[in-house]
Amino acid sequence: MYSFNEDFLKLEEERISLRKLNSKLTIIDSEINKVSKSLESLMSDINISEHTRP
Repeated sequence: MYSFNEDFLKLEEERISLRKLNSKLTIIDSEINKVSKSLESLMSDINISEHTRP
């Protein structure tokens, strides 16, 4: 027999799971952006030091 409540609860669990995953992905994205900015800064420093070397 079809149970709307069971389906609804499954969907609600899935929604919660996806929200948690989305939150984790947002944190990962933020960390990647920090690393990317650090790498850009480092590359810039390397280029500057290469041009200012005697």
